[in-house]
Amino acid sequence: MAVTYYISAAGNDAHEGTSPARAWATIAKVNSSSFGAGDSILFEGGSTFSGSISFDSTTRGTAESPVLISSWGKGKAIISSGDSTGFKAYNTAGFTITDLIFRGSGSLVNKSSGIDFYMDLPAGRLVHILIERVEVEGYHLFGILIGSWNGSNGYDSVTIRHALVHDNGQGGIYTYAQAVLAHRNINITHTKAYNNSGLPHRTDYHTGSGIIVSGADGALVEYCEAYNNGWLNAWKGGGPVGIWGYHCNKLVIQYSESHHNKSGTAKDGGGFDIDGGCTNCTMQYNYAHNNSGPGYLVAQYQEAPEMKGVVIRFNISENDARSGDHGAIHLWSSGSNGGIQGAEIYNNTIYIEPSENATPKGVYIQSGGVHQANFRNNVIHTRGEVPLVVADTTAKVRFEGNNYWVKRGDFRLRWGTTTFASLEEWRKATAQEEIAGKATGCFVKPRLKRAGRGKTISEPVMLHTLKAYQLKGRSPLRGAGLDLEELFEIQTGDKDFWGNSLPSELSIGAHQPPLR
Repeated sequence: MAVTYYISAAGNDAHEGTSPARAWATIAKVNSSSFGAGDSILFEGGSTFSGSISFDSTTRGTAESPVLISSWGKGKAIISSGDSTGFKAYNTAGFTITDLIFRGSGSLVNKSSGIDFYMDLPAGRLVHILIERVEVEGYHLFGILIGSWNGSNGYDSVTIRHALVHDNGQGGIYTYAQAVLAHRNINITHTKAYNNSGLPHRTDYHTGSGIIVSGADGALVEYCEAYNNGWLNAWKGGGPVGIWGYHCNKLVIQYSESHHNKSGTAKDGGGFDIDGGCTNCTMQYNYAHNNSGPGYLVAQYQEAPEMKGVVIRFNISENDARSGDHGAIHLWSSGSNGGIQGAEIYNNTIYIEPSENATPKGVYIQSGGVHQANFRNNVIHTRGEVPLVVADTTAKVRFEGNNYWVKRGDFRLRWGTTTFASLEEWRKATAQEEIAGKATGCFVKPRLKRAGRGKTISEPVMLHTLKAYQLKGRSPLRGAGLDLEELFEIQTGDKDFWGNSLPSELSIGAHQPPLR
């Protein structure tokens, strides 16, 4: 029979702990006690408890009867763990952690992560982790860390929702595994990761990301926000990203906002990223803006497993690539295991202005190692001297049905070593923006609502109310898109960035208004 245990600042560890009047007093008492599936461990709301909660394989719940760690009374209890982990679970699962604040001694003082699940069992899988309505701050490593490191064993059914993860050092949230696809069914929703600085002394690896999912077969990140992360990253080989994944299959990142992310070096600091070893992964209905690095990155690093089946659709990028050498949409590949294979990038809207600290581009294909990437029905809108497209590699890359526009500037597009000054000149020389000898694409004013004047900070759940980047009634892009299903057998989904049902004739860009 499940039992509820109470911990109170006015309690006594000599008590039995099974009522508020007979509550325990300390985390040490919790750590020295035994619990079963369905038991609840509740800390008094509004009170602070010093120490680190710790469980091993002797305590394990189930998906149906998890061990609950939460608060009772008014408000949330604070777990003040100083230099140690706030909550540590080793080789166990079946836990629900809700309505608590985990507070470390500071990102440059604390030595651990806030909530840390780790397994290295020789066989078997662990099921059910739910982390909900928690706040995690002040840890040296990650706010929330979930990992495995013994072959293909991992966690099943991991959910993090309505969490605030901020002011940590190495990053906000991170799932990892030794095997490429060890974990199954990871969901991170309605969560904010912000002010996770990166580590200035770590020069061998990227630090300062908001949310990273890796080692997952089936994962969903939605209605999340990542901002102002990564400014102390010190690795010159790469950097952090607001929300991203690697070593994943069927990862979907959607309805999220990533903005004002940075890097302490010239690398990365972007909004969203599908990275090395990802297969069948999608970024859709997201809003990236004012990031130091790319709004949307696809990257295949050296010796990464195979990458294929990447989709980027119905997203908005506004004034990304503020530092360094980046594009609003940016492809980079080492060529490992076939490089970037089968990337479909369509119906996105890019707006990008010059930056004093950068050489931004609308679309940037930075390196070789791209083995089929298609850009279709996108709005690429730059300003001044910002080039529309820069392609260091041009083989197996296709641009078809896109709209290009430059505000207060001229058409500028570099294709390999040649810079073109008009769409017609580029089309004639390369057969880009051409299907079966028929011209596609256009260089016309898109007539976007409030281009360059989107929100600075917004709640992700309200992204559908964003007014900027919708097509005005007289926009020539309405109904002018390619029929992607008919021409290329691409399943486009059923809605646009704002939730509008897709019309029978697609428009160019992320907005698909009903056609009159």
